[in-house]
Amino acid sequence: MALPDEIEVTDPTHPLHGRRFPLLSVSGSLRTAGYVWVEYRPGILLMLPIPATSLQPAAPRGIATKLCLEALEDLVATAGGSEGACPSSPARSGEPCRQACAGRSPTTSPRSFGS
Repeated sequence: MALPDEIEVTDPTHPLHGRRFPLLSVSGSLRTAGYVWVEYRPGILLMLPIPATSLQPAAPRGIATKLCLEALEDLVATAGGSEGACPSSPARSGEPCRQACAGRSPTTSPRSFGS
């Protein structure tokens, strides 16, 4: 298989997604998790994983999420159950704050003497 002169970063989670670079060399096999060397800018080389590039066909990806389907269903059900807005004047709870002491602290502390 002949290698292209240029590759594209096709992994949507990669910071360089959508960028194209001149291909310099391939390390490893296209079927394994090898790497490609590309020229980022003149004199600056980057090593990219082959699975993140157009050299390996992209596998169908789902939406990246940290929640499982069951957790999402619970979230939607909970949000749907709270149709009423929060009250604008909620009742007070707890004890009122204590009154301040009549005596005040001095504004300066006494001088300390070294020992």
